[in-house]
Amino acid sequence: MDLKEFRILHSELIEHYQFIEYHLECIYAAFQEGESFVDNLKIVDKDSILNLVERILLLQKKTKRIVLSEEVCKKIRMICPRRNFWCHNCYVDSTFDFKSKGLKYKKDIEEMMKDLSESRQLRECLFDLYIQNFPPKGNKVKQKTQDGTIVGAVVWLNDAPANKKEYHKKSQKNSKK
Repeated sequence: MDLKEFRILHSELIEHYQFIEYHLECIYAAFQEGESFVDNLKIVDKDSILNLVERILLLQKKTKRIVLSEEVCKKIRMICPRRNFWCHNCYVDSTFDFKSKGLKYKKDIEEMMKDLSESRQLRECLFDLYIQNFPPKGNKVKQKTQDGTIVGAVVWLNDAPANKKEYHKKSQKNSKK
């Protein structure tokens, strides 16, 4: 694996972690009653993955409605240390050896591939849980490609924006009113 391949796989891995967090935000925003979806998204915009899980578990307890199973919560908790490593430490800890132009150890390649697989599966699982538990109102569900990759992000409910950038634009407009 050369540096270019490493960076491509690393980027894909970070993408999966970001969508895991994003799908958890959407689950919370759709689950939380009272405020609009956008306002609920704003509440958790800066939360960590584990804080999002705790918020969702509190809602589950309050409503007696299970969205995230214990198994899914366990998987989320298990990926957090690996996510933190890949997001914050993989270059600093020199996983990639710039002299040999490859990962330092064979186990690093194996761990990266394992983390890619686990994060992809968890991302798809959370997307599916979101759609199953909070079906879109009048919107079409995004399609998956043949390799299982989700095309697009999530299907939004009601007045929700299509992505975080639009969410922030909408939030700024609403705060000026």
